[in-house]
Amino acid sequence: MSPEEFNLAASRLCVTCGMCCDGTLFHIVRMQPSDSVGALNVLGLKLKKKKGQNCIEQPCSMLKQQQCSIYAGRPERCRLFECELLKRLAEGTITEANAAITISEARRQVTEILDLIEKCGHHNKRQPLTIRYDRVMAQPVSDDWDPTEVKRREELKMRMRVLQCLLADEFRPPPQSSPASPQT
Repeated sequence: MSPEEFNLAASRLCVTCGMCCDGTLFHIVRMQPSDSVGALNVLGLKLKKKKGQNCIEQPCSMLKQQQCSIYAGRPERCRLFECELLKRLAEGTITEANAAITISEARRQVTEILDLIEKCGHHNKRQPLTIRYDRVMAQPVSDDWDPTEVKRREELKMRMRVLQCLLADEFRPPPQSSPASPQT
């Protein structure tokens, strides 16, 4: 696959995915010294300070319909990040069609988990997926809970485990593998 073909395929796949920006894969994206805080603010990106470092909390406010609305001016980490699925596409070990199937399956699982989280009473959509999940699971189960609620929570727990395995196998870079990983 030529670099041009890869770029086109990667663009098509990324706009169907968006999980590196929507809070599914990462909680935060740390800014790099080469990033201009002023320029990012002008583009409308609100940065937060975490441990004295500027970062973007996920889901990113610049993600609109699974596309970056400041793509040309996005931060360095966003420019450098390539999920494992795209790396395999570039290597030729997966086809665009198979990558699209993997993304579709992951998106389906995320949607089902978010639906279960909502049904469990957590409605803050401005938090990353794992934080929303952790908040639901932190609620102590009480003896007076409806059995349907207990079952829903167990289903959520099982589905989250399955999704985390899929994300680790297909999307997330291995731990400490790349300085371009958005979350450090």
